[in-house]
Amino acid sequence: MTINIVALAVAFIGGFYHKESPLSSVQMLWVNLIINTLASYAFANQLPNDEVLETKPFSEFEPLISKKMWIHIASQSIIQVILLSIILFKLPEWLGIPQ
Repeated sequence: MTINIVALAVAFIGGFYHKESPLSSVQMLWVNLIINTLASYAFANQLPNDEVLETKPFSEFEPLISKKMWIHIASQSIIQVILLSIILFKLPEWLGIPQ
C-alpha cells in the first residue's frame, strides 16, 4: 500500500511541477513488480510458526488494516514522498544537471 500511495503522489506532484509525470506507466509497472516480488520473497523466507495455527479467526467486521497500520502507512508514505520529491525535483537543480 505504501509504495502505491507514494508512486501516485509522486506522479501527481510531478504533473503539477513539470506538467508531466516523472514516471512513465511502464516504469510504474516495473516499480510495482519489483516491490511486490521483494515483499513476496520476504514472506516466503519466514520460518514456519505453530502460533499461526493457534490464533483465533478474526471477525468479519474487523478491518484488514488496523489503525496502527494506517498510521505506519501514512507516516512512511509522507517520508518517502518528501525524499523522492527532493531527489526528483530539487537535486538536479542543486547539482546543476539540466532538466
